[in-house]
Amino acid sequence: MNIFKMTALIVPLGLAACDQGQKMTADDLMEIEREFAQYSKDHGYYEAFATYLSKDAVALNGGTQPAVGLEAVLANMEGGTGELLWAPIAADISESGDLGYTWGRYTFTSIDEDGQTQTSHGKYMSVWKLQADGSWKVVLDGGISNPPPEPN
Repeated sequence: MNIFKMTALIVPLGLAACDQGQKMTADDLMEIEREFAQYSKDHGYYEAFATYLSKDAVALNGGTQPAVGLEAVLANMEGGTGELLWAPIAADISESGDLGYTWGRYTFTSIDEDGQTQTSHGKYMSVWKLQADGSWKVVLDGGISNPPPEPN
């Protein structure tokens, strides 16, 4: 292959790579999940989900029917009280860099009608998708309770 043909093949590939910018990594997605969790701690879980879920998000949670669309997801949370805390354990991202997931453990603490503190534990997963505006939003959310984690 002569140098002109090789250059004709290599230059467009390099330009395409420059146009795509830096690809998202699993570590980047973990950081976004941590920001989501911190936002929940600072502003409450309703506001956090209203901010970080896409308009067409779906929630799949144990003991309930699927909630389809942001309005339906938020309607299930309206009037809820308590604190939802979570932390991601792992993440992965697609080769194309526009879809990924995180999973981890959560703790939900609330006060029952007798004034007693109730705490539940569980695991969750979030599927994240790159949006047209360049932001990342959760498109699929799910969580289910389990016993408290065992001490290390």
